[in-house]
Amino acid sequence: MAGDVNSHAKAVAAFAALTRAPGLSPVDGPAALSRAAGLPASSGHRVAARAETAGLLVRDTEGVYRAGPTAIRIGMSALGFGDLSYVAEPILVDTRRSVGLTACLAIRTSDRLVIGPWSAGRGRDFVRPAPQYHWSGELRPADPVTRTFLSAGEVTLRQRLRLAPLCERSARLACLAVLLPAYMARLPDPLDRTLIRAAARFPVAA
Repeated sequence: MAGDVNSHAKAVAAFAALTRAPGLSPVDGPAALSRAAGLPASSGHRVAARAETAGLLVRDTEGVYRAGPTAIRIGMSALGFGDLSYVAEPILVDTRRSVGLTACLAIRTSDRLVIGPWSAGRGRDFVRPAPQYHWSGELRPADPVTRTFLSAGEVTLRQRLRLAPLCERSARLACLAVLLPAYMARLPDPLDRTLIRAAARFPVAA
């Protein structure tokens, strides 16, 4: 019993280390995860597996760790949108398949846009979102689609997004978003229509 508790504590420590890692410095393996968590390298694979089993961590197509479904549901619940997390994955996957770009949920809170969960685009259309962006400008629930620039990190990385508002609760606004690659000068023709249709699939309530 004590061993299980200790293993669980290490898995939680590994997840906590991931949340503290800078968005532009991805943790790309069990050894890196152990170093970030201050745990012995020998326990890296075991701790990572435990955290993945608990749904705290997942690995993307490039083997980089990010928050898993359990962690995302906890975080979204804290922001008042826990119900959206249970239906988001298939909608995000369908959106990404339709437009070929990285699709995500985004929560506007104060001057931040918190990102997650997300479904990665393929090849050069894979844009890894930062955990949160600095927000400036206006986004109204009544606008069907908004195009905006955000910044992330001290290097002021500029990111273009297309957002479709879902619902507003406690002065926070949930959106369905698509991240646009830097090379893309022209938007895919069906992008806005796809976003609006996908947003309508969320069973939101005020």
